[in-house]
Amino acid sequence: MTLPMWEATRANFSEEAAYLITKAIFEHAKEVQPISAEMRQFSPKIMVAIPPIPYHPGSVRLFKEKGVWTNELEKAQQALLKQ
Repeated sequence: MTLPMWEATRANFSEEAAYLITKAIFEHAKEVQPISAEMRQFSPKIMVAIPPIPYHPGSVRLFKEKGVWTNELEKAQQALLKQ
């Protein structure tokens, strides 16, 4: 069983910083797996799921580059941003 992974940040957090952090985690999944028992289940696939809060624009940028940002995620994102 795997669960989605979200990290929270303040609204004015740098887009570039969010992008680089998300990219590092996404591209180095195997390196973070030994950190804990929970992280052994980690894969980039669980980084993108319908979120309870909007994704940071920097993370969205990375997910689009990697081809994992879907129309369903975009609709959820836009609905959350309108709240």
